[in-house]
Amino acid sequence: MESLNFTQFCVKQGYASNYDILNHSLISPNGKISKRAKDLELKAMSGRIEENVQAHAEYEALVLSGAIVDPSGDYTRMAIVRALNGKVQAEIDGINNSIKYINGLGKMSHTKAGRLKKGYQRTITEYESRIKALKLKFIPELLADSSTS
Repeated sequence: MESLNFTQFCVKQGYASNYDILNHSLISPNGKISKRAKDLELKAMSGRIEENVQAHAEYEALVLSGAIVDPSGDYTRMAIVRALNGKVQAEIDGINNSIKYINGLGKMSHTKAGRLKKGYQRTITEYESRIKALKLKFIPELLADSSTS
C-alpha cells in the first residue's frame, strides 16, 4: 500500500495536477495577444483539464481499491463511496422526475380509460429499466466502512 497525495500521484503518473491546470501565459506585459495564440492556449488548457479529470478518477479508483492511501485524508473510501452513490442517486431522482412529468401530462399522455398511451408507456418502461440498472451501481457503504479509510 503506497502513501501518496493527489499531487504526488500526478507527478508520478505524468498527469496534470490541480496546480498545473491553469496557465497565465496569455497575460502579456503590453496587454495584447493574438487570436491564434489565445486559441492554442485554450485548447492546451482544455486538454490539461481533461487529463486532470482522468487523473482524479484513477486516483479515486486506487484509493477505493486500497492500493493507495491518501495521507492528507481528503480522499477516503467512505467519502468516495458517498460521492459515487450521490451521483447515482441524483441520476435516479432525475429519471423519477421525468416519470412524474409524463404521468402529470393528463390527456396528452393518457387514454380516456386512464391508461398511458403506448409511446409514453414505452418511455416509462425504459426509464424503469434504467433505474434498475443504476441501482446495481450502488456501493454498500458498509463495505467501505469495514476496510481501512
